[in-house]
Amino acid sequence: MAGVENSIKPTHFLASSEPRTMTVRRKVLVDPHMCEGHALCVHSAPDVFDVTDGDVATCSERPSEKLWDQVAAAVDACPRGAITVVEDQ
Repeated sequence: MAGVENSIKPTHFLASSEPRTMTVRRKVLVDPHMCEGHALCVHSAPDVFDVTDGDVATCSERPSEKLWDQVAAAVDACPRGAITVVEDQ
């Protein structure tokens, strides 16, 4: 079947010539019952996370778009899995 891969063409269309981006509203949450205050989130995203005097992380639930890569790093760094990102209603 020589040449078959060349005969397959993409079949997606846009109504306009402008590229479309879908904005997904999301927020970040810290489960205070799971957090052990390791503060790795603070090291990953200092503008988003803080640790209280009770050694529990807190966060800005809706950080600016430019900080979401840091939030993702904080989620990955948390040893307890206490940080989640959810779709915002």
